[in-house]
Amino acid sequence: MGGAVSCGQDNDELVDNLMGSGYIRTKKVEQVFRAIDRADYVLSAYREGAYKDLAWKHGNIHLSAPCIYSEVLEGLSLEPGLSFLNLGSGTGYLSTMAGLLLKQHGVNHGIELHEDCLRYAYDRLETFKQTSLALNEFDFCEPVFIQGNCLSIIPGRQYDRVYCGAACPESHEAFIKQFVRIGGILVMPYKDQLLRIQRVDENTWVQNTMLPVSFATLVVPPSSEHNLFQLPEYNPLSLQELCRGRIRRRLRHNIWCEHPELETVKPVLPVHQRQTPQQRTLRRFVIPIFEESDEALTDDEQEISGRARFLLNARLTDAQPGEAITTSLQLVRAVIQPNQNGEDNQEMRLERVSNVVHTLDSTRDVGVNTDFHVRQQRRKSAVKNTVSSAGGDDTSTSVGHSSSVATDASENNNRVEERSKRDAERSGVTPYWNMSDSDSNSDAEQESAIVQRKKIAKREKTDSGIVDDANLSNDESSSSSNTNNSNSDITDTTDAGDAIMDVDLPDIEIDKSYGNTCRASRGSNTGKDVTVAHYIDSKAFALYMKEKIKQLPLPFSIQVYMNYDRI
Repeated sequence: MGGAVSCGQDNDELVDNLMGSGYIRTKKVEQVFRAIDRADYVLSAYREGAYKDLAWKHGNIHLSAPCIYSEVLEGLSLEPGLSFLNLGSGTGYLSTMAGLLLKQHGVNHGIELHEDCLRYAYDRLETFKQTSLALNEFDFCEPVFIQGNCLSIIPGRQYDRVYCGAACPESHEAFIKQFVRIGGILVMPYKDQLLRIQRVDENTWVQNTMLPVSFATLVVPPSSEHNLFQLPEYNPLSLQELCRGRIRRRLRHNIWCEHPELETVKPVLPVHQRQTPQQRTLRRFVIPIFEESDEALTDDEQEISGRARFLLNARLTDAQPGEAITTSLQLVRAVIQPNQNGEDNQEMRLERVSNVVHTLDSTRDVGVNTDFHVRQQRRKSAVKNTVSSAGGDDTSTSVGHSSSVATDASENNNRVEERSKRDAERSGVTPYWNMSDSDSNSDAEQESAIVQRKKIAKREKTDSGIVDDANLSNDESSSSSNTNNSNSDITDTTDAGDAIMDVDLPDIEIDKSYGNTCRASRGSNTGKDVTVAHYIDSKAFALYMKEKIKQLPLPFSIQVYMNYDRI
């Protein structure tokens, strides 16, 4: 039974999933689920699967699925001071969580059929009392377990809340209901449904179906068996226990007043709206620069390549993930695209790389403190100019070299123009190279450049294999959404003389608290309810409680007793 909720990596993530799926709906149920780790109630060899939304069974030791327990606790509506009867208490996991809700003055009884499971439950209870940090945050009504068949109980005592952990046979429905007092609630599986039954008066019941379930049926004792037994007695707390509980409540109140930061509140997105780690992570770029047949890099090539990598990293430190891809593709196209016809030479390659490096340098100096929309407009213009420059190179290559003199003169003129434009950029006249007045004033060309940019980006990502280990469901939507969410730091681990420039990106994680905060604000604007999770720093709370107890003017032996015999 179970499987309705995705598994978690730890107990907190399991609770988050239960909340996101709607199984945990109240703060008090969330708190007790976080306070008690489900993995503590399975055998050590099975701890890896403890956070799956599945039932677990080993011999007679059994745990229902987490979604079942959360529905049960929500349906029981346990309050401090109520009495609770757990028919089929098993490992004691549910009874222990119930004890934190019933607090010190409640009644917490459990009936278990199998003796080995009863011993296991008491062993887990003792470990909980000795090691759990939850006792610092809650008053605790310790459960009392007895062995026996719950269908052999001598009637007579009634409880405010009753839970039956196995399917009730139709023949014994009335027998189970007799343990519920007027105004009380019974939660039990019946005819493949988990029911919440409230007793209104002696003969009136209000029944609600919670969810479909599949439980093993209660073991019906044979008629020849007469192993009837009484329910556990209720023993009032001693004066010493009452004093300890009162003092600890006061200390707990003081800690919360002095350290409200111990509780962190964060909204929780529904499970179907969360991003998986693959969807919110872009781990690596692999950008080929030179072919394997190329010779070793010269000093000029090494200098420009190293400067390109440095400026690329510096430029993209404050860039968004979509900007990182676009800027990297510009550098790659400037280097490898003219080589496609095999008519490129080393000097022209160095010139193109130098131009792109200078563009990165100028945009780093000018664009860091510029408004985002202005930077976006400049990037569009730069992409357009890069495309037009590449087209010009292809056209000139197809025509051919008419004469070496004309080529040298053209290259010299281009170099002079590039130097003048670089000087103008450094003086703040224009932020990008090779930008004309007609380009900046033509709306039609701007739209054409945007379309061309999208085509080139898609071609580079799908054809050249540049992006590795990236799970982006929609190119345009993910690029636009990531623009407003997070910044990415980019680190290059390749030496200048390598044949491949391998740019490693650390995980671009969407900060969970930031994303959830946005979700909360949207929910408040639209009137939708937002699930809010509460995380408590239990270790820090325990230290504060221990310090408070040591400050009490009491003998050391009493201080140890106040801290549940923990030194």
